[in-house]
Amino acid sequence: MSGVFCDECHKKYKGVYSTSRKTPVQSPNQAIYCSRPDCSRLGLVWLSQEEDKAYKCGQRIFTCGWYVRIQVQ
Repeated sequence: MSGVFCDECHKKYKGVYSTSRKTPVQSPNQAIYCSRPDCSRLGLVWLSQEEDKAYKCGQRIFTCGWYVRIQVQ
């Protein structure tokens, strides 16, 4: 499962997610924020190792959290 974090908060999760960060598709303004409760910076989608392989095969929609699906560029 992918995670949504800003660049700073992602450093706390090294090893859990790949180093592959993806930008969410914006329409027209990005409204996806870092999932840390104490952070208000815009978030990027950090893929798991398995999801990174799927991304390289063309998949662009991933699940973040339990029910949220996000399309990445």
